Amino acid sequence: EPYLRSLIQGDVREISSTHRVLLHYAHCLKMIKEKANQPIDIDFLAELYAKLTGNPELTSFYRTTDDKNPENRVIIDRIYTCAPVISIDSMMTELFSFIENAKFSGLVKSIATYYYINYIRPFPTYSDEIALLMAKSVLAHCDLSDFGAIIPLESLLSESQDVIAKIFVEVQKTYDLTYFL
Repeated sequence: EPYLRSLIQGDVREISSTHRVLLHYAHCLKMIKEKANQPIDIDFLAELYAKLTGNPELTSFYRTTDDKNPENRVIIDRIYTCAPVISIDSMMTELFSFIENAKFSGLVKSIATYYYINYIRPFPTYSDEIALLMAKSVLAHCDLSDFGAIIPLESLLSESQDVIAKIFVEVQKTYDLTYFL
């Protein structure tokens, strides 16, 4: 507990490489709180991803290779494990447009953002974490500001991964996000 407190307060003197992502995640939460009035766009996402990876100079951004999972080769009842590489840029552009222009509540936009990023899996690493951070960003931008960043979505969404995975499959099969909502 004292170690986690020092991580959150930014008072860490030494950190193991396995815990570094926690420190970066805390920096991302701070960024979300500080930038609650800036638009959620590709620049915001790039800064968030750079902070999460701990690499201020991104040499690459979106995934450049397709997932080799055999499930992606099925023709009937295909369930994608992630979007094809050629579709990532346009799908993310659609997501940013949805976040900015949709007339839904912040909660619905946040949940849709979480699902969509998990569906696309735009990054070679940390796509799950980015999905959570972007969901929190949407909440923070929808008049929840600081509160949006600290809502414990992590515990809510990590406890039932097997149930969520089944729901994600149902959403893909039916094209109906209300199963996840």
